[in-house]
Amino acid sequence: MARFAVRRGGEGRPRVRVHAAEHRASPRACNSLPSQDAGGRDRRVGPPPEGRGVSLPRTFQKLDDEVASCEAQMHHWKTNLAIMVSKERQYNQQYSNYKALLNRVGYTPEISHGVLVDTAEHKKELEKKTKPILDTLRSYQDLPPDKALAALAIEEKRRQYRAAEKCLEDVLQSALATTE
Repeated sequence: MARFAVRRGGEGRPRVRVHAAEHRASPRACNSLPSQDAGGRDRRVGPPPEGRGVSLPRTFQKLDDEVASCEAQMHHWKTNLAIMVSKERQYNQQYSNYKALLNRVGYTPEISHGVLVDTAEHKKELEKKTKPILDTLRSYQDLPPDKALAALAIEEKRRQYRAAEKCLEDVLQSALATTE
């Protein structure tokens, strides 16, 4: 009569051993076989330790129960896989649409965010350097381009200055006269 035992093998896999009392190998035949596998686990066939034997129908029932839960998990994974494939297709389509849009508007790799930020910083530096020069230039724009006209404009400004000075003296004289 054969006995069956389930023992945990390497990597958490169950290992089923069949032990038949009437079909035991001779001690000489067992000694000629290697007693350990590549992982260092005992490979000798012998009776299982007491209390660890499991009947075959119980093992099959346990495996059937595990199959049902594994099938549910596989169904869940298949559903997720179908969703992921759909999303991948959608994202690839969006990527190609955006790439075509960038090509239409003339985007090149030389026009990237980093390059634009560097260019903006350089522009600010140049504006800071040129601001005093532009202010000086604007003050000269009121002058006429001809030397003779410039001399006339300077003379006109001197007359306006003298007139403003005389007006100020008159106001001060009148203020002093009213206080006396």
